[in-house]
Amino acid sequence: MKTILSICVASLIISVSAVPAACNGDSLVDNMKTLDGHVVSVNIQDSSVTINASEDMKFSVSPGANITNADGFNMQLSDVKTGSYVTVSYYNDRSGKHILTGMEVEYKN
Repeated sequence: MKTILSICVASLIISVSAVPAACNGDSLVDNMKTLDGHVVSVNIQDSSVTINASEDMKFSVSPGANITNADGFNMQLSDVKTGSYVTVSYYNDRSGKHILTGMEVEYKN
């Protein structure tokens, strides 16, 4: 009986560990990406920021997003100014929406 139970548990562990899905909350996500560019706009009401690298990209800022300045000090989204040069970390959720998880403000214009 112990042998059969051990085999079942081992099979379950092996099959579950082979699933290649990454999850964030309840959304399947792509790999994390980074982007450098200038802030075009900041919308505090809907927690979004638009960055221009080669084209404008709108990001939804996740509630736990880590926003820091170049010295590593924490900032709020309301501290980020238009024209600032930033590096953002983000992923695309299942619907293709860009979800910002981190932002480092390099400098302000």
